[in-house]
Amino acid sequence: MKRIIKTMLFLFILLLVDIKTYAIERYFYLYDEIEKQAVMDNIKSTYVANENGIDFAHTSSETNGRGVYIDSTSVDEDNKIMYYRGKIDNNYVIFKNYCWQILRTTTDGKIKLLYAGTVTDDKCLAEDASLYAIPNKIKYNLADNADNIGYMIPDEAGTINAKDSNIKSEIDKWFEEKFGNEADNFADTIFCNDREYNSEAGHYNVWKRLQDGKPTFACAREEDAFSIGEIGNGKLTYPVALINTDELMYAGAQYNGVDTDNYYDSWTLVKAAYWAMTPNSSNKILYPNSQGFINRNSMTASSGVRPLIAIKNDVLLLSGLGTRENPYNVPKNQEKYKIEVDQLVDADIKEAIETQPVEIRHENKDGYSFKRFIFINSDTNEEINLEVIKDGGKTYIRMPKHNIIIKSEWEEIPIIDDEQQKGITDQISTIDNTEIVDNPVTTDHIALTISITAFLIIMFLSFKIKKYIRFYKKIKK
Repeated sequence: MKRIIKTMLFLFILLLVDIKTYAIERYFYLYDEIEKQAVMDNIKSTYVANENGIDFAHTSSETNGRGVYIDSTSVDEDNKIMYYRGKIDNNYVIFKNYCWQILRTTTDGKIKLLYAGTVTDDKCLAEDASLYAIPNKIKYNLADNADNIGYMIPDEAGTINAKDSNIKSEIDKWFEEKFGNEADNFADTIFCNDREYNSEAGHYNVWKRLQDGKPTFACAREEDAFSIGEIGNGKLTYPVALINTDELMYAGAQYNGVDTDNYYDSWTLVKAAYWAMTPNSSNKILYPNSQGFINRNSMTASSGVRPLIAIKNDVLLLSGLGTRENPYNVPKNQEKYKIEVDQLVDADIKEAIETQPVEIRHENKDGYSFKRFIFINSDTNEEINLEVIKDGGKTYIRMPKHNIIIKSEWEEIPIIDDEQQKGITDQISTIDNTEIVDNPVTTDHIALTISITAFLIIMFLSFKIKKYIRFYKKIKK
């Protein structure tokens, strides 16, 4: 009788052997999402009334830019610059458990993010003074003179960029405390502290660009192009700094006296002042103030701080719309590796005609063990290796522009000969480790075996019918 029970359990395992299914969900890269929304800034468009494009001498508005734009002067670069402008609510990102707002992309293929507070219930709800990354207001520098005008200042011998400014020291402390062990996950790029001085005019060149409405993303001098590595001056300790006035202008801000009824249209302007990194005169720094426009103040005054960072352009987003209530969500870990493929199998096949990243997953079920996904170029029928990212138990890929077929390969529970069957039977046995004794099989035993087998088959068929009905409904959706 014991052998009959064990045999029935063994047959039940065989009945559960089946081909698996998987589902596909859409995911995307941040850079792709920005690019999908971007339009040229030198033409008339939905929120630009001027035939020649945006007029940077005026603030952003429903007729002077609101959305994502491509800097027309950068289209011949390796990576065009795209920037967010106007009163918008679609550039929020959760990265490293903090909220940020997308400022722009760069010609070296990075994405700049401006600090926007802490995360609350997976939302970015901080406003006004709570946007400050550093709780207390900070002095830009401690001495009010031309030598101390920069993000870094000279030493006693006059060596440029030899010492940290007060604000750089405070920002570096903040970054080290929050992200010191994760600095490699941030991207190195240029933060421009333009200190090119016009002695005849008595101010720095950026002040004239602000008045003329002619901002630039270029950084004229290497000593002003702050960075960590091979690009720029290599003087930064960590990949973090401040927004500059040119970037504020592109985002839609202007100085006091321009468009006085329309200050807060730019998303960069909040009802709390914070430092930019652009000098105006020998002892004053330009900054966005709490009244909603760009102003200038002594570097020994205290103001808030919104650090600016950069991330790589291939950062993948798991979810979100970019709003305060539903921000883009960057996974904490983006481990990348290559899938190796060798042979095709007659397993579950589904064509995927996508250009956006998707999640791929399968249903777990007894009888088969999942081995891998295989990707085939449906145009050439050749196997291909796709970059795969794993995070939080999920597997997702960025679909290539050509069509592909996804095949899931499974390993069936092997049952080939008596020796293997005996091994499985031994594993099933839980009866006091006693030796199995051959007993004569009676007619009653045979009848019982047939009854149990018939019952199991009926149960299995019922299970399979329900399963295929669920799967049919899923793919119909």
